[in-house]
Amino acid sequence: MDHEPRVTRRLRSDAAENQERVLAAAATVFVRDGYAVPLAAVANEAGVGIGTLYRHYANRDALLDALQVRAYQIVLATIVEIEALGQSGLRSVELFLERTIVHRGQLVLPFHGSPDSQSPAVTASATEVGDAMRAMLSRGQVDRTVRDGVRPIDVIVFGSMIARPLPAVRHWDAIAQAQIRIFLDGISATPRHEQSR
Repeated sequence: MDHEPRVTRRLRSDAAENQERVLAAAATVFVRDGYAVPLAAVANEAGVGIGTLYRHYANRDALLDALQVRAYQIVLATIVEIEALGQSGLRSVELFLERTIVHRGQLVLPFHGSPDSQSPAVTASATEVGDAMRAMLSRGQVDRTVRDGVRPIDVIVFGSMIARPLPAVRHWDAIAQAQIRIFLDGISATPRHEQSR
């Protein structure tokens, strides 16, 4: 039987919602304006007072660490969702790259330009993502859609590159989709030019 007061659960829910609002706002502000932006700008974007922000995160490093853990969890959840679809390994990589573009505004990660972190929580989250991507690629090598030798870092670095629009390039999403097709041809066990023979 649940003896926890309903009010206590609601307070915890409100705190979690506030924390997620702060993190989503911080990701937006940092990606848009750079990592040196005043934390007051993050609080303003989140619609909370600066005191609320500091109650959750003592300083900029703590906020960046939390943002990186959050971003890795977004990436990990994406891989898990894709793997549940039962697609080929190559198609799964394609879906992963497409969703990386969709989530780019929330991916505060070193490969996306954020400061590096030595936080154990960040390191553990990065390892989880690497292991999940390794499993995806291994499955692609077993089903003979992904060539041998393709590493998780290859996919992750490429994903981070296409997720950062070049300032002078118009219609970035269309350009990124074209780059994805070229990349997939490169990692395919049977490249397109061989399929047409």
